Amino acid sequence: MLQMEIPEIARFLGEREYKPEMLALGARYSGVDLIEMATSRNLTKTYNDIYNFCEGQLRAIVGRYLDRYDLQNIKTIVRAKIYGASAEEVEEDLVPAGSFPIEFLRQLVEAPTLDDVFKRLEGTIYAQALAGLGDRPSAVTKWAAWEDRVSRLYYADLLQSVPPSTEANRLMREFLEREIDIGQPENAPPSLGGQGDVRSRDLPPGRIRDDGGGAERDGSAREARPHGPPE
Repeated sequence: MLQMEIPEIARFLGEREYKPEMLALGARYSGVDLIEMATSRNLTKTYNDIYNFCEGQLRAIVGRYLDRYDLQNIKTIVRAKIYGASAEEVEEDLVPAGSFPIEFLRQLVEAPTLDDVFKRLEGTIYAQALAGLGDRPSAVTKWAAWEDRVSRLYYADLLQSVPPSTEANRLMREFLEREIDIGQPENAPPSLGGQGDVRSRDLPPGRIRDDGGGAERDGSAREARPHGPPE
């Protein structure tokens, strides 16, 4: 594939497992945009298939883990509202592999204001993180603080869903803790602001940093996947 031109790559993908997505999106996109959108949609389908194969506690853990795409999508939508990106630009960046279906995400994208977006998100960690700032969405000026809080709530909820009761859970939890440690600013090299540049975006303690703290939480976007958008 390294030797192929863009049209050749698109044709190559269209002859394999990406064919349904390539055909469905071919009328709207072309070239690199078509390849990116088709592979993204196929990734969503693959993740949903994996989730549907799972049962019991594993299903709950996988669902919580995939909710990271909800986190990414909601942050993208909020940033788009702040900077005035078009609905078409936003939708290209969405990966609906979490609990929120693409139809609900489109409703958020099409909502006229941030106040309307968060009204639709009532009862989720996204509204909970905003409530902690004490401002209406239209009055918030430091959205980085909201992003920090909602990331912390997500990871705290994810860790709680993986009790170290089995060897498989222990390994999964260790993986998540390492991921959290990578996101801790004090674990970065000094040249990148580590050790002394600890900001409010600290995630729940992982393996390297353990201060016994955690995020206050009263629920995530849903209690059982698929939960979908709030009523």
